Amino acid sequence: MQLIKSTFNIFHPLSFTIVIFVSITLWLSINNPIFEGPDENEHFIYMTILAKDGHLPIYSPDETPEQKLQPPLYYAIGSLFAGWVAITDLDSYLERNPHASVSRVHVLGNKNTFVHPPNTRLLHGTALAVTLFRFVSIGFATSTIIATYLISCHVFKNETWLALGATAIVAFNPQFVYISSVINTDNAVTAFSTIGLLLAIQIMQGYPSYKRIVVLGVVIGCASLTKVTGLALLPIGAIAITVVAWRERSLSFWLQGGILLAFTTGMVSGWWYIRNWQLHGDPLLTTLWIYHYNVEPKLETLGDWLLPFIQAEVSYWATFGWLSIGVHESYYQAIRLFDRIGLLGLIWFSLTRST
Repeated sequence: MQLIKSTFNIFHPLSFTIVIFVSITLWLSINNPIFEGPDENEHFIYMTILAKDGHLPIYSPDETPEQKLQPPLYYAIGSLFAGWVAITDLDSYLERNPHASVSRVHVLGNKNTFVHPPNTRLLHGTALAVTLFRFVSIGFATSTIIATYLISCHVFKNETWLALGATAIVAFNPQFVYISSVINTDNAVTAFSTIGLLLAIQIMQGYPSYKRIVVLGVVIGCASLTKVTGLALLPIGAIAITVVAWRERSLSFWLQGGILLAFTTGMVSGWWYIRNWQLHGDPLLTTLWIYHYNVEPKLETLGDWLLPFIQAEVSYWATFGWLSIGVHESYYQAIRLFDRIGLLGLIWFSLTRST
């Protein structure tokens, strides 16, 4: 608790990191053209359906669902901030650039996915609502930074400079900065996931209260009500409870803690997965994603297995717009070297700490 209180001191070094991060992302959110974040138009349309029509988007098997299959929490929160805006000019922002170089970094020109209307007024209609929704993303991203710092303090005990360094790597990752300034569910699920990881670490490091398990269950529920990938937190929470139960030789804590975690998570997000099961026969909607996007992998060689990881490493650090704007190749080479040195350093830290 003392760690959390000191973190929110305005003179804490983390405060300067947050001020710089928020300043950069606010500038980007205001100046980045409308819907030039990946899938930003579909995320925004989902929010407007919730805000104006009061129901979830209606899925049709005859059309590409885009973001309609996503859980609704991020959009519901966004509607609280941007849903009140009168939107009468949305169509003028949805004209596609027929020559856009979507997902093609090395193609010159046509980096804008949409044709933007002249004389866009920021404090009006669609532009205002998009900007307000982008501010919600910045709020989630700031939560991620704070939780990252707290996690680092637990990992690097009595090494504040290491915790600040680890937090700065997250906060000033160019891709993180960019995504934080646009409408994207990744901002919310990353925040919930980071907070969930923090709670799991606290449980394992000597704070195994049932109250904390309830809070962890709520956070996991929020993460899985933002994106299906948020369910990955559930086994992490289960591992934390198992570690404590094994250490304390307490079968009752393991059973009660596990049931409490599952129950709390289910109370928050279970309705969404039950709805999917009733409507589509698939709680995770995996079959629909595969059907519409043909995402079933065909991994025939080692290269097929490694390619997604290579692509993810590039997009994790710097690929902007609709995956159409990159940086100089020397940057990617430096980052690859940085990643591998960091991995070796983490292994070394783990080995020396255990001894």
